[in-house]
Amino acid sequence: MTTISISKSELLSRLQSVSKIISSKNTLPIMDNILLDIQDGIVKISAADHIGRINTSIEGILIDSNVSICVEPKLLIEVLKTLPEQPITIAIDEKLAVTVKYKGGKFELAGLSPQEFPKEKDVTNATKISIPSKVLLNGIEKTIFCASTDDLRPIMTSVYLDIAEGQICFVASDGHKLALLELPDKSMTEKISFALPLKIATILKGLIKPSDELINIFINSNSVRFEYGSESIVATLQEGNYPNYRSVLPQNNDKILSIGKADLNRAIKRVSVFANQASS
Repeated sequence: MTTISISKSELLSRLQSVSKIISSKNTLPIMDNILLDIQDGIVKISAADHIGRINTSIEGILIDSNVSICVEPKLLIEVLKTLPEQPITIAIDEKLAVTVKYKGGKFELAGLSPQEFPKEKDVTNATKISIPSKVLLNGIEKTIFCASTDDLRPIMTSVYLDIAEGQICFVASDGHKLALLELPDKSMTEKISFALPLKIATILKGLIKPSDELINIFINSNSVRFEYGSESIVATLQEGNYPNYRSVLPQNNDKILSIGKADLNRAIKRVSVFANQASS
């Protein structure tokens, strides 16, 4: 029997974070679950789908023995939402039955063996870069709205990071519109690029907070890992070559209009009333 005592709100927030990646149509039933790996005072929580994985951990937990178990998160999250803030006790027996006790009651869940849960991708030989979280967040926010959602061209369903010496470029395009953000960065010393899947970019946009804290990024031939604080996100990169986005940028353009953002926004809203609802 393994027993841990943990803060309800901290556990709930971590479960909500990692479960963002769980797909509604998983090919493997085990991927409908989260992995709880309870080892030596640390509770590691992971969730995955075919394209990536989110890991987080809570340290300083009183544990009487180690155990790994998979549990279905939806019911657990919904029940925890109804509880006021308090310490809760989780007991896991030898048959992986889970009992969660709180002030005034308890509930029980059936656990599963973690044997079939996807293993962590190896990033030992990866190239490492570090970017402030506010820079990564800004790059994703300024481009993600242009990324394609058409699965017939998978490489376009991504935010493309194109890094050269002294510069980071964020790019997204659906073939009709293109967003490009170019940022100078003296810490970048080598050329590297990768296409970050749209789902992972969306999750990063929702999870990371704008600050000067560095996010470490490990890139190899087919995957990328983002590490920040006690959390990490691993993604399988989109295959293929991203189109030459610079070839569609106007060259030697001498027609420049400067206009107030608010004025332009109001004008677009006025005329969009008469636009076709299907095509805008």
